[in-house]
Formats: sequence, C-alpha cells, structure tokens
Amino acid sequence: AVKTDISTAIGREQVRSLAYKVTRSKTALDSMGKALTDDARSKIDSVNAERRTIRERLDALAEEVRRPLTEYEASEKARVAGHEAALAAIADLAVYDSSTTSVEIAARLATAHVGDNRDWREFSQRAADTRATAIAYLTSDLARAQKAEAERAELARLRAEEAERVRIQQAL
Repeated sequence: AVKTDISTAIGREQVRSLAYKVTRSKTALDSMGKALTDDARSKIDSVNAERRTIRERLDALAEEVRRPLTEYEASEKARVAGHEAALAAIADLAVYDSSTTSVEIAARLATAHVGDNRDWREFSQRAADTRATAIAYLTSDLARAQKAEAERAELARLRAEEAERVRIQQAL
C-alpha cells in the first residue's frame, strides 16, 4: 500500500528499506514461533516421560497382581497335560504288534489293572473308560495269544512225535 517510485534513487531505497523491514519482521515472527514450539515441545516431552514412567509402573503392578493367576493357569495346564499323557499311556498299553507274546500281553494287562494314585478330577470318567477298554482288549487278546501259543506248542509236539516215528521206522 506504500506508493514508491522506483524510477528515482530515493524510491528504490524506500523499496529496499521496506523489503528489509518485512524480512526482519518475518525473522522475528519465525523466532517467536520457534521459541513457542520449543517451549511446547519441552512440555510435551516432560508429559510423555511421565506417561512412560507411569505406564511402566502400572504394567509391573498389573503383572504382580496377576502373578498368582498366571501361576495357577500354568499349573492347571501342566495338570491337564499330565492327565492327557497318562490317558495316552493307558491307551497305548493295548497297542502292540502281532509278535507280542502272551507273557508280554499279561504284563501289559497287569499294568492296566494296577492303575495309579492320580487324582483324575474331571478326567475320572475318561480314565475309567480308557482303562476298561484297554483291559477288555488285553484280556481278549491274552486269551487269543495263549490259545495260539498252545496250538503252536501242540503242533510242534505232534511234529516232533512224527519225526521220531519216521526216524524209528527208518532205523528198522
């Protein structure tokens, strides 16, 4: 809004002076804004530091308060895993190959009958069912194995008698 005449030396000097004043004003305003920003930033940094400290303390407190529950959950998980492993071991008693002898089957059956002193709690019915299934399977398989072994022994005895008869006939 200032009227200047740049065709004269005085007019050009006025424009130069006015531009210099505007630049100084801009620099002063920028410095004041930077000072305000730095002040606000230091306050924000202070607040954030306090927030971090409080958050860390409250996290530690929450962990301390929850520790008994966490320990209980871990022990429950271990207890359940132990029961599951014991159930699998009982079921595995009835899993073997066809070359297993009646003595080995009888040993497995004895193990299935013995049981353990475990407090099965909510697994008690599953344990009883698994044990009963294994015992039933082992009992029937023991009878089958004993019969097969008796038949093999009888067959071996008959073959031995036949071999003895053939030997005696050849000797005569």
